[in-house]
Amino acid sequence: DEREDAKYASAPSNIAPRPVDHSGRDSDDSSVCSHCSVYHLLRIRADHAQNHVHTLYRALSHANYKYGYPEEY
Repeated sequence: DEREDAKYASAPSNIAPRPVDHSGRDSDDSSVCSHCSVYHLLRIRADHAQNHVHTLYRALSHANYKYGYPEEY
């Protein structure tokens, strides 16, 4: 609502989080509102973990190709 917008407008940007766009597009940490920040943090953690899984999978695939490991890991 308008009062909420006024609160964000009057507060220093480094103290109050800016309102976030809830339309589903990704946003950087600084634009996440407080009630979205936990979800956003969890999503960052999940993406980070997924990167590690992909890295591990690539390493296993490379080892399989190079050393002829069986398909079933």
